[in-house]
Amino acid sequence: MRKLVTGIALTGLLLAMALMARAEDKPVINLKAAKFEVSGQIQVRASFETNDFDTRRGDDNDLVNFRRVRLEFKGDFSPEVGFFIRPEFKGANTQLLDAYLKFNYALLPAIYAGSIVTAPFMESNQSNKNILETLERAQIVNLLRSFEPGIKVEDKLLDKKLYYCATVTNGNGNYSQTNDNDNYFSVARVNYKILDEKPVGAEKLSLSTGGSYGTAQNGQDRANTLFAVKTRGHQTLAGVEMRLTYGQAALQTEYMKADFNPAQTGRNNVHMDGYYVMGSYFVLPKKLRTVVKYEGFDPDDAVKNYKDNDWTTLGLTYLIKGHDLKIETNYVIKDEAKNDLQNNAVYLQVQVLF
Repeated sequence: MRKLVTGIALTGLLLAMALMARAEDKPVINLKAAKFEVSGQIQVRASFETNDFDTRRGDDNDLVNFRRVRLEFKGDFSPEVGFFIRPEFKGANTQLLDAYLKFNYALLPAIYAGSIVTAPFMESNQSNKNILETLERAQIVNLLRSFEPGIKVEDKLLDKKLYYCATVTNGNGNYSQTNDNDNYFSVARVNYKILDEKPVGAEKLSLSTGGSYGTAQNGQDRANTLFAVKTRGHQTLAGVEMRLTYGQAALQTEYMKADFNPAQTGRNNVHMDGYYVMGSYFVLPKKLRTVVKYEGFDPDDAVKNYKDNDWTTLGLTYLIKGHDLKIETNYVIKDEAKNDLQNNAVYLQVQVLF
């Protein structure tokens, strides 16, 4: 029933936008006025790590590979209708990450509808991966990066100080484009800019804070990822975020807590939490940046094992031509709560954007 209601609501929304365009005597799609752009991303990474899990490589798990090879196709069919398509190439396989239409009308927030949408849980989840301070997002953020069919709305209010975003997606797991029930994954996020480049002394100060909330039902794929359980049930997630920048320095932190209520009788609830604190500083403005990140992740607070861990990342980035051409290195120190593994790692990566 909910699927039918959602479908009717979405159809009605798109019809209303088409009528608005018609009332202004404008075509919803005007190929003559269409604008198209093609860009890409290539990341080559050398990894030097000890890996107790991978017995095929012995103690050392060292390799050089393409971490990311992506193309982006984006454009506008008209001032009101745009599109975005992003495939990723992995060996002989091609995987579609994003593919959606975007609708922009003066009286409505921006609306995205497509086959794959990223859940907007936490700020760094929505941040452009090309400009992040470390090579990888924190564990709790990466675990939530799902690409699912759905719809998304977002807007900025109060002189663009208040940002809000909400999505309703498939809920059947990462990259799954089928849905055989009404168990959607729903996420809402807000962020408020308390200070926006306010002059303080010789530098500018910016401060923003926000939070996210999500709920999902019977998502076994996400339950296994977040809580390390292979069963279905109801999941509730909540997070808070803060980012502070002053001159060449930046401080960012995010915390997430989640609860899992198994559908199977006789199983206990599972409580997960995770966080990170990250500080960075440009030693040479716009050229050389240092970063330190400390993060913790516990998928089940009732169990202590190697999955409960604390990671410390030390990083250095040299921007040759901004983020279009840069070299990065990260040293990741991994500490498990029990049965500590020999799995520290050093990564060296070159990024090219075109």
